[in-house]
Amino acid sequence: WFLANCLYNYSLYLTSVSSSTIISNLSASFTLAFSWYNGLEDVTHLKVLGIIVCFLGAVCVGLQDTESDNSNHSIIGDVVALLAAAGYGLYTTMIRREIPDDNGMSMQLLLGYIGVVNAVVLSPVLLLMFLMKWDNLWQLSGKIFGFLVLSGLCDNVLSDYLWARSVVLTSPTVATIGMSITIPLAMLSDSLLNHAQQDAVAVLGAMLVLIGFVMVNISRQSQMDLEMKLRSAYQYIVNKTRGKDTLLYHSVENSTVS
Repeated sequence: WFLANCLYNYSLYLTSVSSSTIISNLSASFTLAFSWYNGLEDVTHLKVLGIIVCFLGAVCVGLQDTESDNSNHSIIGDVVALLAAAGYGLYTTMIRREIPDDNGMSMQLLLGYIGVVNAVVLSPVLLLMFLMKWDNLWQLSGKIFGFLVLSGLCDNVLSDYLWARSVVLTSPTVATIGMSITIPLAMLSDSLLNHAQQDAVAVLGAMLVLIGFVMVNISRQSQMDLEMKLRSAYQYIVNKTRGKDTLLYHSVENSTVS
């Protein structure tokens, strides 16, 4: 978890925001590949098409942001963003594999352990940075620290808990694609709060993201319906076979008595 977030934030330092945003949306394809390898999900045509449509939407929004993005572009930054996307997909798949349902483990306990491990491992690094006066930590005011804590509670604790729950309740790919919904939601909030005028290409990209999300969900629902039908057919065959065996047993028993 920490490595994926650290790589993504570091990629923002090395490359443009638009490029990092586009590449980070490849995490859905990594999640689907890892989930298929671990036997958690099946790869269907509609699911792959939904991921492609969602990625094209992110590309449209990212290309639109390129005009106002003055930061430098770096191949190394793109590679780091790609590694972050792969790490995110691996982390998502591991959660679903280790917690297949609500009875597997408490989600609060899991996230609590992750927080404790990160705090224990990273506290010496933060203390070293503070003593050596790196990153201007000495200039950190109480107000800024309070906003950091508030941001951590809302942007990390609450959002990560809801996202982890969605991984268990739906599927890793659906939960990952669902994170892309932040693109149209951010555009909508920007229009309502800041009265920003959205370009036609950006609006098209947001619509593609929503369409891709719907397509992946439809694919999952179709797969669940098929599994239910196969399970019902198997149960029907088993019941019929047991009924025939019971009837044959009684026939042999009656013949023996006669």
